Amino acid sequence: MSQNVKLSTLLVLNTLDQDPILSFLEWDADDAEVQAECVAHLIRAAENLGLSGNLLARYLLHVFTHEANLVSETMERTGLPPGSSLRQAFYQDIELLYPLLTQPTSKFLGEKLLDDYEPTQNVYDKTEDFLLPWIEAAQTPRDYAEALLTYYARYGYGELASHVVFRWDDATNKIRGVAHFERMQMKNLIGYQRQKELLLQNTRAFVHGKPANHVLLVGARGTGKSSAVKALVSEYEESGLRLVQITKEAAKGKACIASSNISLSGVYTVLSLGQGKITFSSKIDDKAWKEEIKAEIEGCLDKDFNLVLRTNSYKVKNELIQKELLLLSEEMKKLLEKARHTKAPALIKLSDKEYIGLLKQYLNGELKEIITDIDEVFEDISAYLKDSDKSKILSCRLYKDELLPLNKLYALDSLIEGVKQRKVWLKNGAYIVMDYTEAMTVIDVNTGKTDINKSAQETVYYTNLEAAKEIARQLRLRNISGIIIIDFIDMKSKELRDKLFNKLNKELKEDKVRARAIDYTALNLVELTRQKIKKPLYEVL
Repeated sequence: MSQNVKLSTLLVLNTLDQDPILSFLEWDADDAEVQAECVAHLIRAAENLGLSGNLLARYLLHVFTHEANLVSETMERTGLPPGSSLRQAFYQDIELLYPLLTQPTSKFLGEKLLDDYEPTQNVYDKTEDFLLPWIEAAQTPRDYAEALLTYYARYGYGELASHVVFRWDDATNKIRGVAHFERMQMKNLIGYQRQKELLLQNTRAFVHGKPANHVLLVGARGTGKSSAVKALVSEYEESGLRLVQITKEAAKGKACIASSNISLSGVYTVLSLGQGKITFSSKIDDKAWKEEIKAEIEGCLDKDFNLVLRTNSYKVKNELIQKELLLLSEEMKKLLEKARHTKAPALIKLSDKEYIGLLKQYLNGELKEIITDIDEVFEDISAYLKDSDKSKILSCRLYKDELLPLNKLYALDSLIEGVKQRKVWLKNGAYIVMDYTEAMTVIDVNTGKTDINKSAQETVYYTNLEAAKEIARQLRLRNISGIIIIDFIDMKSKELRDKLFNKLNKELKEDKVRARAIDYTALNLVELTRQKIKKPLYEVL
């Protein structure tokens, strides 16, 4: 096997020897354990990134386009091609790496599987899509280097070069690429011909550097405003047009949205200002238990406060609920006292960080351990568990391994990608398809690879049962809310349809968010609703 590539001798691509995969090439490649570890890391990278073909070459190409190096950074900073000396150093580095870029991976790692690898899921990357024809046509190391320089000049590098659509992340104050973008074509948008033509003309002038107007699209929901914007991106992507989604400006220029309606959330209860009322989560329907617990805690509730018992409180020991109520009451009194002695307008209390709020929903024995690789999150959760006396039932661990990040260890990127897909396969070979519109979410159940005799209603029934369970799960994972329509595989038996409907409602009761199936429509479609709690996953990712 070829062992002559020394990454430590690189001039402008010298950061490659710090790469957790490529650094293995500096070791003794005849060592079977070293080879096996490098192969394992490379396969994991292929699955997470959707790389196919000659893996070592594809991985290097990915690094060239997504990671910074001296050449790409210099070209981006100056807006100029690299100087003759920098260009020559780049040529030398590419020539040194050329065996890795052109020869089969097996020559270096001894595993032929990596010479033509097929990942479970290919991931579209427009940068590599642009580069691959140039790379395949390269006859010399200089040709390869020039292809990369052409790419850097046109697209830059990193996440911004890899995407066409972006969103502004308020939490990090950074722009993020949107990997899965619903492409639209202007010709497929029906009606508004004059408006579409004006929009196209104005955008054409804009991308060509000619005078253009700002545009405000107005109209009722569902008239095609968002679709028209998406279609413009598809139309002028190659001309450099990019789409950035931003959140609304805060009211009156303030940095955040504030509320004077103070409420404090615990694991079992929510305390707010009021007149001594006790109410319950709509998911608790045990009337006898509600009457019993209400009678026991009424004496502990201040007449100026209202109390809501969350779903987590059901069947919990009264002492735990009362203990939390007393703690929240003391905190509320301190806040009110602070408010009385503070000149308005002023911030009395910051709301819980989002992950602390989520944590409170699951402090009922479902979770045993939380693992994070973010120092701030670890410190916040550990402090909360200690203060709330929950550290005995739940632990938090800080994970640190630079060679194998947490998202790689648990293949989180792949899991997230799976959740973003329209199609979800069931165990029996059937599948469901989820489509989102502004008005509703539509879910279709298909037989797929399942050998189903349409007359065998029982088989269809069990397929629908499996689909109902997975649909309820996907609604939770994707945080889908609003009106949801499900088209199950048709069943003639009313008895089986009723059983399916009851099964669906049973699965929906497992949801922390209020959700319920309403009824069958005249076309035997199931209509259900789910309460909106924050944004759905497809808007966030």
